[in-house]
Amino acid sequence: MIEILITIGTVLGVFYILTNWLDVKEYPRLVLWVVRPCLVCSALCLNVAIVLMVLGYY
Repeated sequence: MIEILITIGTVLGVFYILTNWLDVKEYPRLVLWVVRPCLVCSALCLNVAIVLMVLGYY
């Protein structure tokens, strides 16, 4: 379960970085509707994984 959360967070984080390299002026809607939700999901997945590890569920 922890590995899945970390993997999802990492993949979404990498996707966010890759889309950041695109010309933002050409893809404003992509940035608004895809990148920001991905960044939020990535942060949430990683935070949940860290909290579970700290609490000793891992």
